[in-house]
Amino acid sequence: MGLLDILLFSINATLPVVLCMAVGIVLRWRNAVSESTSKQLSALCFKLFLPVLTFNNIRSIDFHSEFSPRLLTYAFVGLLGMFSVLLLLFSFIEKDKEWLAACVHVGFRSNYILLGIPLAQNMFGQQGVQIASMLIPVAIIPFNFLTLFLFSLVDTENTSVGALLKSTLSKAVRNPLIIAILAGIPFSLTGFAFPTFLEKTLQNIGGVASTFSLITLGTQIVLERKQTGDMGKIVKMTLTRLVFVPVVLLSIFVAAGFRGAELGALFILFASPCANSCGIMARQYNIKPEFTAQMVGATTLFSGLTTFVGITLLKGLGLF
Repeated sequence: MGLLDILLFSINATLPVVLCMAVGIVLRWRNAVSESTSKQLSALCFKLFLPVLTFNNIRSIDFHSEFSPRLLTYAFVGLLGMFSVLLLLFSFIEKDKEWLAACVHVGFRSNYILLGIPLAQNMFGQQGVQIASMLIPVAIIPFNFLTLFLFSLVDTENTSVGALLKSTLSKAVRNPLIIAILAGIPFSLTGFAFPTFLEKTLQNIGGVASTFSLITLGTQIVLERKQTGDMGKIVKMTLTRLVFVPVVLLSIFVAAGFRGAELGALFILFASPCANSCGIMARQYNIKPEFTAQMVGATTLFSGLTTFVGITLLKGLGLF
């Protein structure tokens, strides 16, 4: 495959996502969406559209034919390993617990729920969608549970391991994405089919999620650029999220023999920008919400470049 073909492949995989976010940026810049409306739309995505999309993706997985224990194991161990390394590393760098939680949060949690399916479809078609969907439960449940664990660390009332775990679990059972995943698994295993009218309703609501969330994310990028913050931390954590984490983990996955759509799903999981829900949860629990929102904006803006470079390199090396 020539250089032009590789470039076109990368452009087709990344540009649709970037352009959808650009629509949100323009809307906010033109004052078509207010600050309060942007926050309400973000909450709506988190509480309705993304959970329904997640539920639809989970129940559509055929675990009997698409289940890959090796892929799931590497993804899960990679995620836990990345979280543990970042937590250990930043425990020496950030003595303030709130800053520690905020840095690890934006360093390990990617926007897989939003970018995983669209990017996988652009890169590998229906096969990519099936494999990317299979990674959703092993990615999203740890993402949310470990985030709540981080936020529970900040709570001075959690002075023991038992109190910390109790606080984490109490938060987890109320998380919309975790509820959606757990609700979808029985339908996937049993193959239960909803009545046509209900199926169409779920598909219509879930179908809004990807485009609507990307546009909403664009409005938040413009919203948060007015705020000031620690530029050193923003640069450091942007490089951590978009360069350090994917380079280290993708090197391990390539050495382990992953290729094609499976490697593509792992690439999206670990190379995506900070999740939009990072900012929502940071506001809810008041864990450096301004810094977190700035990180969502910074990593999203630069992820177009890093994703393009990553896909181009992997495609050029014959790994995709």
